[in-house]
Amino acid sequence: MFIFDFDKEFYNFTRPIRDMQPYEIVRQENKAIIVHNALGISKDDISVTVEKVRNADYLIISGDTKNEITNKTYSVNSRFSINADEIKGIEWYVKDGLVIVEIEFKKPEKPKIEIKYKE
Repeated sequence: MFIFDFDKEFYNFTRPIRDMQPYEIVRQENKAIIVHNALGISKDDISVTVEKVRNADYLIISGDTKNEITNKTYSVNSRFSINADEIKGIEWYVKDGLVIVEIEFKKPEKPKIEIKYKE
C-alpha cells in the first residue's frame, strides 16, 4: 500500500480573505461589491436574496454542496444589513471560489427647493 505523507514545511496557501472574516466589501461611487468566500460550493447551490426580518432588510448569501469524494458538506450562510430603499439593483456571480455581489445604489436626488432673490 502506498502512503502519502503531507509535507507541512512546503505547504503555503495564501488568500487575502481569511475564513474568520470570509468577505471583503469594496466601495465605489454608487456601488458596493461584496467578495465572499464560497470555496467548495457549486454556483448552482448558492442563493443570494434580500429578506426583511423584524423591519430590517438583509442581503443573504446561502448555499451548501455535498462533496462526493470526501462526503463532506461545504456551506455558506451570511447576511448583511442593508437599506433596500437605497438600492437600485443587485447582480451576483461566482468566480474562482468566490461569490461576487455587486450592489448598485440609487443616485441621491437633489432637493427641489425654490430659491428666490428678495428685493
